[in-house]
Amino acid sequence: MGTASRAGSSQPCLPENIRLRPLRVGDCLEQITGMLHRAFARLLDMGIACTCANQTSETTRRRVGGGVCFVAVAGDCIVGTITLSAPDAASDSRHYRQAGVASVRQLAVDPRFQAQGIGKALLHVAACLARDLGYGSLALNTPEAAAHLIGYYRSQGFRLVEQLQFSGRPYCSAVLSKTVLQAAIRDHRPLRPFPGSSRCGPGSGCVLRLFRRPSKAAAER
Repeated sequence: MGTASRAGSSQPCLPENIRLRPLRVGDCLEQITGMLHRAFARLLDMGIACTCANQTSETTRRRVGGGVCFVAVAGDCIVGTITLSAPDAASDSRHYRQAGVASVRQLAVDPRFQAQGIGKALLHVAACLARDLGYGSLALNTPEAAAHLIGYYRSQGFRLVEQLQFSGRPYCSAVLSKTVLQAAIRDHRPLRPFPGSSRCGPGSGCVLRLFRRPSKAAAER
């Protein structure tokens, strides 16, 4: 088994009013869908018709059901989301088809809550869970023309590994990846959606404990 995960090398700290948790059965998918639309509106304004920019709530349901979904919550409002998915043998991407590569889908933060470290925290949770399940790499894709997103993902430790046009998309995508475990485990633990509870799911290593608030003394140092 590999050692030295890069997933925990930079532990983000969230604002006091934000908490991360697994998606629950009672969460409003219409609220998540509306948040996705707002988060991806900039790409739509650039002429990039991403799925997340105008998908239906049913599409959101199908996509979060395809992996392990976390949300960022402020009060009763869902302000961010990320879904971690297992390798996809049918993907157009060679990288996504590799057995040791987990991937991130529909990562988004509501524009009103951006630049507060929420995206970084969501990526960190996904990387920790991927590592705990034995995956060696975490991958994601973004439109090739979205230079601001590619720059952001590079700043989070991702590197460009592939460029392609996915079936059904009218634009070219960049696939980026980062190492989360130095040597992937051959027999990965299954990546299943969490049950409808606030508890950490199997294999998560209770990654949400990484986001405890700093003590007052620590905050003053």
